Amino acid sequence: MGLAAIASTILVVVILVTLILGYVQDLKWTGMTGKTDDFQTRTLWDWLQLLIVPAVLALGGLWFTTQQDRRQQEMDDRRERIVHRVENQRAQDSMLLAYLDQMSSLLIDEGLQTSQPGEPERLVAAARTITVLRGLDPERKRSLLRFVYEAGLIRKEEIIVNLDGANLTEAELSNVPLEDADLSDLYLSDANLTEADLSGADLSGAEVTWQQLRTCASLAGATLPDELKHRNKGDQH
Repeated sequence: MGLAAIASTILVVVILVTLILGYVQDLKWTGMTGKTDDFQTRTLWDWLQLLIVPAVLALGGLWFTTQQDRRQQEMDDRRERIVHRVENQRAQDSMLLAYLDQMSSLLIDEGLQTSQPGEPERLVAAARTITVLRGLDPERKRSLLRFVYEAGLIRKEEIIVNLDGANLTEAELSNVPLEDADLSDLYLSDANLTEADLSGADLSGAEVTWQQLRTCASLAGATLPDELKHRNKGDQH
């Protein structure tokens, strides 16, 4: 309850108590004695009749102002949240675009795909990928993972970009084809894997649950985390 409402309530209570007491206790100055006589001086009731309309208008104005201020604050808060969300999305778009530009340069200009294990190109690509993933939302994580997969950088037969420890928490990976991908030691908590094709993928050491994996389109030939290997193979797609 706002201050205006509290003040209005207190004022009404005081007036009502005064008038009731005046009637019960026969206090002539209240104008509420329930009797008629020659007492002609202005009473509290007389003054109230003169003041009640301005008082009601004043309190109404105060209440209206308070409500307007509250609504304005809510609008300001909503606008601030929208601006923050838009700015955050722009920042993520910029981050993803900068990443794709850098990776394109590594692929085209630096020969990332033909580089050897331990060479700077691979180290830079892995570090940049893992760092960027931390700051992306679920949809943009999906875009990044599809890029490195389709570029042939995380195939388990030749791992060019090592994503050990990469954060794919809550990533939106539904319907994503990731056959024979190296997904070992990834954080996949709460990632949406519905209809994702993980046949032949290496999921050893990944943080993922059976509830997530059972929604995949295929797990044929996939290497599961040790704690999930005891699951009945008949439950796997």
